[in-house]
Amino acid sequence: MRLLSALAIVLTLLAVVGCGGSDESTATTEANNATSVPPTATHIPTPTSPSAATSTPVPTVTIPTQVPNAANCPAAQPIRTPNSDAPPNIFLGTASIDGKVAADGANVTSCIDGEPVASTLVSEGQFLITIEQRSPSLLGKEVTFSVDGLDANETAVWKVGGADLIDLSAER
Repeated sequence: MRLLSALAIVLTLLAVVGCGGSDESTATTEANNATSVPPTATHIPTPTSPSAATSTPVPTVTIPTQVPNAANCPAAQPIRTPNSDAPPNIFLGTASIDGKVAADGANVTSCIDGEPVASTLVSEGQFLITIEQRSPSLLGKEVTFSVDGLDANETAVWKVGGADLIDLSAER
């Protein structure tokens, strides 16, 4: 019984003192409440009427175009009708004449059975030429090349959807 009385006294003292809480936590909470800043109102813009709205300027873009003239851009004429059902064979690489990089604008021509089928111009020593499938089929046909009218030492074989890297060299 004495134990219950002692326990009741301890509980009463704890309730009066503040349940064991320290004065520091109370002081900190009060300090935080004193230093907090109330929120401030922000201005909300009002919408403008459609007639007063200004349009966003649209930039103009000028794309330079290089128009080749007939003197430096002879185009090979197709000798047969292209067959659009089959993907072309693409050839790309470098072009050189007498061991030196071919000049910009040098003409690279591709031939099959001795007839020109496509041509392109060299740019920064490189070329890309596309040979479309024709009727009859070009599959397995030998492709020869010339650089500025000089026969290149390299040849290739036409393949459906091919993409071949070939470095052309021609001698004067």
